Amino acid sequence: MFIKDSLLDLLNELSGAQESIEKVSVWIQQYRDQAPVIAQAWKSFYIEATQEKKLTLLFLVNDVLQHSKRKGNQFVDAFGHILPKCMSECKNSEAKSQIERMLDIWETREIFHKHIISAMKYSLDDIGMDDSHVKLTDLMDSLDLLRSQEKNSSEVLTKLSHRLDTTDFANAFNVTSRKEGDKYAADFDETAHFLDQYCSCLLKQTEARSSMIKKINTTMFQMEKTDETIKKHDLDYKSQQGTLVRTRKAITARLMLIDEGKVNFGDESPDREEIENLTSEEEDVDIEGIETIERKKASDQVHLLLHET
Repeated sequence: MFIKDSLLDLLNELSGAQESIEKVSVWIQQYRDQAPVIAQAWKSFYIEATQEKKLTLLFLVNDVLQHSKRKGNQFVDAFGHILPKCMSECKNSEAKSQIERMLDIWETREIFHKHIISAMKYSLDDIGMDDSHVKLTDLMDSLDLLRSQEKNSSEVLTKLSHRLDTTDFANAFNVTSRKEGDKYAADFDETAHFLDQYCSCLLKQTEARSSMIKKINTTMFQMEKTDETIKKHDLDYKSQQGTLVRTRKAITARLMLIDEGKVNFGDESPDREEIENLTSEEEDVDIEGIETIERKKASDQVHLLLHET
């Protein structure tokens, strides 16, 4: 809590001056063992900041990453998890070109893995899960296209290599007849055609590979976001399941009291909070096992809790 509160105070005072950025950066780097806490606190502040402040905050992260990486990847790992999503906050920023340049520097210096850098760029360009949904069929089509381009390149290269191996171009300068010269000229033209064709195939192959990589990176980005959503839903459903289990226990116990005549039908039924409190300390008890508890002991406990004021 101390680190988080102190960091938020420093971020409030942070300005775009290099001296200010370095001061906060040095403070952050001394707490590398708390990198995940620092990254999350930075993120919460970043989301609420103005566009101008966001750029300063990114410059701060840049300074931290550049100077701390040589001593370990704690901050690289911590910020690598949150920066792709954070970049979408700057998609309409006037400083977008500056951020793109910073990402290029990170890529050149290998601050992050390439797929993380790609995810940041896609996020900055407003390529999200909804408008860049990549289907498996799209990936398969891209793979087929890439294989086709590679096959074409290989076929043209075979023809080009055969022409180069069977033609003595060095002897072209020693021709003694028009017929011989025309033959060399035709061979030159055909070889030039194969070279041009091969270069074209390589370009198409490169474009197909880039498209494939982009779709793979986008898919990875989508999967990470989907995974986070699934985890959140899982926690929500587990919470609801816990409430249902506690409610079921309370109802079973109350029915036991009714059977024993210890609850009048005119009694006010316990509200939801009372029901949850009723069994919050016994969540490890199996629902079916409640009926095996000694009847008198369970009856006394439930009666006390239901009428506790």
